[in-house]
Amino acid sequence: ATYDGPRRDDLYIACDRALSFECEGRLYSMTPSVKYPVVLAGVSAASGPEWVVLSRAFAEYVHRGVREAGTLVRDIYEDLSALSIPEETFFQTVLMSSAFCKTLV
Repeated sequence: ATYDGPRRDDLYIACDRALSFECEGRLYSMTPSVKYPVVLAGVSAASGPEWVVLSRAFAEYVHRGVREAGTLVRDIYEDLSALSIPEETFFQTVLMSSAFCKTLV
């Protein structure tokens, strides 16, 4: 993938879970040795396109889980909400960190 600079009005962006800053078309890490936010214990971080096909069972699992505090889905949702493009990580991370990982086609 290529990087064409920040989206309009973006100043700080999260890239690969590192807090970064764009200046004159270059991306600089502000925390090169620290990943932000910290990956949850026991979670297999994954990413992919924002366009996915989900089974009804998985969609219902996500729908129920995101509404209940303390569930794996809710914890992942809250963890990824700080990223600039969580839609390319959320479903993939939930899938790979749940019993649904065996349903991946």
